[in-house]
Amino acid sequence: MQGAALVAPFLFYSAARLRGAKLYGTKNKRSNCSPLKGEVMRNIAVALPLLAIIFLAPAVYAQDSQPPAAIVEKMAFKLARGLTNVVTCIGELPKQTIITTREQGKVGYVIGPLKGIMMTLYRGVVGGVEAAFFMVPQPGYFDPMIDPEYVWNGWDERRNDQTVKGEERAKP
Repeated sequence: MQGAALVAPFLFYSAARLRGAKLYGTKNKRSNCSPLKGEVMRNIAVALPLLAIIFLAPAVYAQDSQPPAAIVEKMAFKLARGLTNVVTCIGELPKQTIITTREQGKVGYVIGPLKGIMMTLYRGVVGGVEAAFFMVPQPGYFDPMIDPEYVWNGWDERRNDQTVKGEERAKP
């Protein structure tokens, strides 16, 4: 609030001059306006931007900037994640086949490979985009663009509450 101490005397000085002009000053003969009216408007025009700077500047400085080493580390992880997803995207084919077969039974042998082909393409494209744009902090702040982050994650997540043919639902 150091800036407020600089602006406050300026405003009080302007108000005192305005009071003095009304009480002791002479009026302009051409109009009923005080001769200091233009000066008061000029003071207000200067004071408002100064007040805006004083009160809005702390919001700009509130963001903590990370050290460059941390930013470079996140960029490197994003590049490695993208290249890993491009190389291992073919793993989606057996993964989706196994997961779909586990969830839907024998129908999964037909639907699973189709899902696997689509997820292979999806993971490969997303990995390529992450590798190409590894210096851009999007989405979030160098967060992964696909969930699960790698092909080897997420094999057992969907099995919790779904019924599989030949098995009974687990009771909570």
